[in-house]
Amino acid sequence: MISEENSTFNENSLAKASKEELIDQILKEEEIFFPIEIFSSDLSPLEAITLYLREKKNFRINKIAEALNKNSAAISLAYKNSKKKNVKFTFKETQFEIPLSLYSDGKNVNARLSISEITTLYMRERGMNLTKIANLMDKNVKTVWTFSRRGMNKLKTKRRSPYFLRASPLRKKLERKSKDKLLKKLEEVKSKKVPLSIFAKKLSPLEALSKYLLERENKSITEISKFLGKNKSSISIAYKNSKSKKLYVSESSFDIPILFFSNNSYLSLSEAVTKYLVDDGVSFSEIAGLLNVDNRTAWTFYHRVKLKMESYNEK
Repeated sequence: MISEENSTFNENSLAKASKEELIDQILKEEEIFFPIEIFSSDLSPLEAITLYLREKKNFRINKIAEALNKNSAAISLAYKNSKKKNVKFTFKETQFEIPLSLYSDGKNVNARLSISEITTLYMRERGMNLTKIANLMDKNVKTVWTFSRRGMNKLKTKRRSPYFLRASPLRKKLERKSKDKLLKKLEEVKSKKVPLSIFAKKLSPLEALSKYLLERENKSITEISKFLGKNKSSISIAYKNSKSKKLYVSESSFDIPILFFSNNSYLSLSEAVTKYLVDDGVSFSEIAGLLNVDNRTAWTFYHRVKLKMESYNEK
C-alpha cells in the first residue's frame, strides 16, 4: 500500500477520496514538467524542449514527437540543430515549471498554437503578467504580448480561461477510469520502479527482477513473492540461477512500477513488460530492441496479453 510519507492521503482517506482528488494525485506523479528557463537560450522553442527532454529526461526521439505532436523527422532535425549550438542547461533551480502535456492537448493542436503561444497563455492563466513572462523567457514584452494575442485569436477567446489543465490528455484518460481502477493506478505510480534495462540481457525476466530487487532494493524473498504474485520457491530458484550471471542496469527511458506486475499477475513477466510498453505507445519494433528479442517475439507476447485479458475479463 501507499505509505503516508509518500502521499498527501493516508491509507484510510484514500478510500474516501473523490475521483478528482485521486486524479490530481496521479497527475502529480505522472506529469512531466520542464523549467521555463530552457527558453531563455539561443535555441528555438522546439529545439529547447527537444534538447531538454532528450538529454535531461532521456526521452527517445519518437516519444518527444508524440509528446509535442510533431513528426519524428522534425524532432530529429531540431535535436541536430540544438547540438550545433552547443547550449548547456546550467540552471539549478527553476522559477516556474511547464507541464509537457500542454503541447499534446487536442484543443491546442487543432488550433495550431505554437509552443511559444501555448507557453505564454499557460503562464498568464497562472497569474503572471507580461513583464514577468518576458523576463523568464528572455523576450521583450511586445513579443510576449504578440504570443498571447495570437494564441487567444486562434482559440477564438477573449478571456484566459483555465481550460488547459482540464483539457490535459492524461487527465481525460484518467477521468474515464472507475474509482477502483484509479486507486490501483495511484498505488502503481507511487510504488518503487525497476529499470527496463534489466530485462534486455541473458537473465530470464524472473531472474532479472528477483536479482534486482534482492541485491539493489534489499527486498526479501517473501516481499518479492508478494510483489510479483509468485510463490517463494519460484523466487528462490530464480535468484539462485541468477547468481552466476551479471545484472546489467543502465539508464532507461522506461521505469516500470513493481505494482504493475502485481496488478497484472495473470500475465508472464515478459507479457506484463510488453503490455506496459504498448500501453505507453511503444511500437513492436521498439519493444523488440528494448527487450533484445525479435519483432515476432514481441508481437507474440502482446498477442498472448490480449488473449489472457479477454479470458481474465470474462471471469
